[in-house]
Amino acid sequence: MKSKVIFNTLILISLMTGTLSAQEKKVARTSLELYKEIEQADSILFQAFNKQDMLTFKAMFTEDLEWFQDNGGLIPYKKVFENFGNTFKNENKLSREL
Repeated sequence: MKSKVIFNTLILISLMTGTLSAQEKKVARTSLELYKEIEQADSILFQAFNKQDMLTFKAMFTEDLEWFQDNGGLIPYKKVFENFGNTFKNENKLSREL
């Protein structure tokens, strides 16, 4: 009887382990080239934000931008940049860094 319980427990553990392994998400390795491209774009975006350079900052986005804010819902492109413009005029200077 004891050996049957141990056997059933081992079977259950092996089934659970197999199920968990099957659920692991396989993620492709990021190429160095792609990493550098993203890093460069982030750098341009953050520099524009920090310098309050609206032209460069805005150029990083397309007009089909959809910005969702938890308390306000979907915000259209034009309103997003009105909000950033107001943020840039604010005396509390924000900055972003990689």
